[in-house]
Amino acid sequence: MEDGALEDSNLFLREVNALIEKTFQITSAQGFNAQTQNILLSASSHLCLSKSAKRLRPLACLYFSWLFDNEISKSLVCVSVAAEFIHAASLMHDDIIDCADKRRGALSVNQSYGNSVAVLAGDFLLTEAFLLIKSLDQELTFSAVDAIRGMTKASMEELSARGDLKLNEMEWRNIARGKTGSLFAWCAIAPSIIKKEKDRLADLWEAGFSLGLIFQMADDIKDFSGDGLLKDPCRDIMNKEQSLPIIIASQKNTEIKGKLLDLYAKDKIELDEAQKIASMIMDSGALLEIKALMNKEIEQLLLLIKPFEASFGYEKILKLIQKIF
Repeated sequence: MEDGALEDSNLFLREVNALIEKTFQITSAQGFNAQTQNILLSASSHLCLSKSAKRLRPLACLYFSWLFDNEISKSLVCVSVAAEFIHAASLMHDDIIDCADKRRGALSVNQSYGNSVAVLAGDFLLTEAFLLIKSLDQELTFSAVDAIRGMTKASMEELSARGDLKLNEMEWRNIARGKTGSLFAWCAIAPSIIKKEKDRLADLWEAGFSLGLIFQMADDIKDFSGDGLLKDPCRDIMNKEQSLPIIIASQKNTEIKGKLLDLYAKDKIELDEAQKIASMIMDSGALLEIKALMNKEIEQLLLLIKPFEASFGYEKILKLIQKIF
């Protein structure tokens, strides 16, 4: 069954990619000012068509759908592309806030096209996401609005907390639930809405939040231990962003906290300064603590989807977690 499922996953991703490309082709044929249109479409597709895109959110949609059956419907593909568009829009807006130069191994949209175009490209992708699902169950639209609202609110809270070493683990968790978990939660419940299987909607919603927390913990670790080819290294420290390793390390070690306070007092943190404190954080044992927290979150997620333990979706969600980990 594994080989067949792999083929199904690949078929699904081909359909997702085909719909993404078709969306941009349809829009390009709608004909407003040619120069403006080309710039907007090029900027919007910059991330969506990237070969480095992992398509984790479409895969989450697929695997949560497989908790019920192995069908791949057109509605599921539409929802999955909508999730990818919402995710790409959030990345574009995040990169503007962070003044990021790199994303997925290439120049960020803001670096390539400027902040104004990046804002508009993100907004364009959000509208395309809703166009993809507008003819489906209205609950999908309402829950997508809730997810985007949660992402926006959490991003604002994260921005407000920059440079604030008083932020604790629970406050970080609440921000991560909103910023990253909200969209994964939508990916988790969307298939059950499509299939009219709403008995365990609340559990699946929480399972999606757990998946988002696992992903965010892993992403926070990667800022210190790797993935430099896909995004700028030490970006969290340079942006004075309170990632989980920074929170845990500064609470454990007063020397690290003092050096961070000195760095945060500066208008601009240089890369070599960030790398030095990053090494201290890695040596503090904070990353090992986070991996232990990830294991607890994995246990919670698997408990929430335990009623589907016999399904192939359960197995694939477990493998997705392992891939993230």
